Amino acid sequence: MTKEVSSEFQDSRAGAFCTSGGMDLPDLWRVIHLSGRLAERAAAIVPNCDPGPAEDLHRAWSAHKRELASVPISRWQGLCAAAGWTWLGAAASSWCLGAQLEQVWAAWRSCAAPLESGPAFHYAAHRMNPDLLGSRVAVSGQPIIRDETDDVMICVMLSVAPSQLVVQDTRLADMLQRSPFLINREMLNG
Repeated sequence: MTKEVSSEFQDSRAGAFCTSGGMDLPDLWRVIHLSGRLAERAAAIVPNCDPGPAEDLHRAWSAHKRELASVPISRWQGLCAAAGWTWLGAAASSWCLGAQLEQVWAAWRSCAAPLESGPAFHYAAHRMNPDLLGSRVAVSGQPIIRDETDDVMICVMLSVAPSQLVVQDTRLADMLQRSPFLINREMLNG
């Protein structure tokens, strides 16, 4: 005969913040990053292919977004700061409850990984909340001047929506058209 354990000991996560789906934050961080690693492996197998559209990864990301929507941005920031900011952790912050665009860009700037074009960066950039991006940088009539922005924002936008960048400086526009972050090879300003 088994002994019944008191209800306060049935869940080792008692007292932990859990998402609306019942997942604790470290588990959510872990499954989001495992999905990212699977996407990187898929991209290595099929080069020059955006790993995002793979059906299983797409379904997984949809589930992650629903979980993140119930996580206050301050809780996600605390977890990622403790774990170390990653490109994917920064992108995931854009889906959190109460997230503001400047908080998300600050998260991207906090990533210790070198800013370089590759499957991990592009997978993360494509996980950004487009509604949040649209509130500032996806306005085609607003020029982006080098001094008013930073490298991270330019690289994310080159990966996600290059046609939505309007670049005032022609030398910067020429340089950006050759950027490895411009994965679609869409033309800027035209």
